[in-house]
Amino acid sequence: TPWSRLLATKSIVLEPRSSSNLPAAIAEFKKYLSKPKSTGAILMGVCRGKISEGIDFADNMCRGVVITGLPFPPFKDDKVRLKREYLDSAKARSRVVKSDDAGFDASPQDVGSGGVGKNQAQ
Repeated sequence: TPWSRLLATKSIVLEPRSSSNLPAAIAEFKKYLSKPKSTGAILMGVCRGKISEGIDFADNMCRGVVITGLPFPPFKDDKVRLKREYLDSAKARSRVVKSDDAGFDASPQDVGSGGVGKNQAQ
């Protein structure tokens, strides 16, 4: 697996969930970097997490940065809440489509495939 290949070449330190464990994680990261014949180490963290601000990664502590995802906005933010409500209501409105048959409700996909089946059965 990619994870096992990565572990075979680099020491990996993960950002701890608790802020109280952060100094120990940084110390572990520095320990891996200072080993004789060190091939480097990887410190993995979260955008807007504990290690994203306020720590000086000078010299050999940071040779590159890879961002593999973007942080989500706060779930309870007014803009996010309003957009979620709008998208939910738009999705609910688009689910029910009247077909040619009176009283038959279906999604747009069902209407298309139902028409094919009905035409073949005639």
